[in-house]
Amino acid sequence: MKLVLTGTPGTGKTTLAKKLARKLGCKLLDANAIAKQNKLVKKDGTTNIKKLGAILKKQTKKLDSFIAEGHLLCEFNLPCDCCAVLRCNPKTLARRLAKRGYAKQKLSDNVLCEALDYCLVNAEQNGYRKVIQIDFTRPLSADTFLSRLKKGGDCVRWKLSSVA
Repeated sequence: MKLVLTGTPGTGKTTLAKKLARKLGCKLLDANAIAKQNKLVKKDGTTNIKKLGAILKKQTKKLDSFIAEGHLLCEFNLPCDCCAVLRCNPKTLARRLAKRGYAKQKLSDNVLCEALDYCLVNAEQNGYRKVIQIDFTRPLSADTFLSRLKKGGDCVRWKLSSVA
């Protein structure tokens, strides 16, 4: 399986990716770690997305199976069987990010991105062959995730009241 996991920070990508990689025996590609290792993160915290995409495309070409995870993976297209966008209710996401100590503006920006389907829309626009979304407001086991993946994912539409 060649699987890309993306979504707003705090949706559960890293936790799920580790579980899936162990269960499926796949190579785990952590986009954030790869960006840091290759010195692609600038002093202002932004990442050179073009270079990150090129590095990941080169790495994934050599692999028969992989789990790639990171919020930036919606910004470019990796060759994969499926791009799964993990979703989280915006109010729950705000609590998770606050626990991580996110600054107020960064927290608000990420909650807004989730409410506006930013990662989903970008993944679709950047040409992933198959894009699905999985509601991860309540974290799922690897088996439950794989079952939902096979069924085509979840329909996620946040009500405006869940954002405020």
